Amino acid sequence: MEAKLAEVKEKCGYVHDSLQHLLVPIGDIYPDDTNTRFHGEDNLHAIRNSLREFGFDMPLVARKDDRTLIKGSGRLMAARELGFEYVPVLFVDDDQLKAAARAIADNKTGDMSVWNEPMLSDLLTQLTDADIDMTNYGFTEKELMDYVSIPVDDLV
Repeated sequence: MEAKLAEVKEKCGYVHDSLQHLLVPIGDIYPDDTNTRFHGEDNLHAIRNSLREFGFDMPLVARKDDRTLIKGSGRLMAARELGFEYVPVLFVDDDQLKAAARAIADNKTGDMSVWNEPMLSDLLTQLTDADIDMTNYGFTEKELMDYVSIPVDDLV
C-alpha cells in the first residue's frame, strides 16, 4: 500500500504537497449535469495553462455520497484534457440542493469581486517586465495594454 501511495504521489507533481492526501483517480469524479456555469474554450485554455504552470493548489469539491462535482468543473475538464490521472478532492456531505447552493454561491461571490486596479496595474507591469505572459491566463492584449504602466521615457 505504501509503495502504491508513493507511486501516485510521484505521478502527481502537479498537485501541491499539502493536497496529496486528497488525491483520487480522476475517473472517480463525475461532472454535475445541473451545473449552471459554462466554460468556453478561452476559459479552458487559461485553466489548462494555469494547471500546467502552477498545478493544483486548491482541491475540487464533490459530494461524498455519489462523487458528483460541486466546485471546480473547469479545473476538472482541463485536468482531463491534460491527461492527469489523479485530482485532489474534498468530499462534503451535501444533499443535491445544498450542493447546488454551494456551487452557485461559489461562482456568484467570485463574480462580485472587483480588482484593486492600481495594485493590479503595478503587478501586471512587474509580470510583463519579467516576461511572464499573462495572456496565458485569460487576460487579453487589450486588457494588458490598459493596465500595464508604460514608463514616460518609453513614450518619447
